[in-house]
Amino acid sequence: MPATRTFGEGENQYTEVYQHLAGVPADLVEQVGRILEVRKATRRRATRREIYAEAVEQFLTAVRIGKDVEVLATAKVGKDVHFWLRDDLAEEFDQVCEKLNRRKNVVFGTALARWIGRSGEAPR
Repeated sequence: MPATRTFGEGENQYTEVYQHLAGVPADLVEQVGRILEVRKATRRRATRREIYAEAVEQFLTAVRIGKDVEVLATAKVGKDVHFWLRDDLAEEFDQVCEKLNRRKNVVFGTALARWIGRSGEAPR
């Protein structure tokens, strides 16, 4: 059972599920770091977690509406990534990984690469 944490009360309550993914391509993690530096220039409290969640949410939306998504090859080496993801997104992410018959780190790497390419935030 994955670790969870709950915030808020009543109708505003939501739960997050801890994600630990090993073997995420290092170049993607480094690009997120550079994007985060740019974001922090205007929003001091910006976090990697929000970028990771945006990437997953954007990827899941693409899959949900039937867009053709090309999954990256499995990275030979990579970095560990840890973040919290809303429970509904975590559940859908698991289902998409199963549907694509790929490991979570591979699908996450694909989502991250796709988000970086479309975000327009990558420093030049």
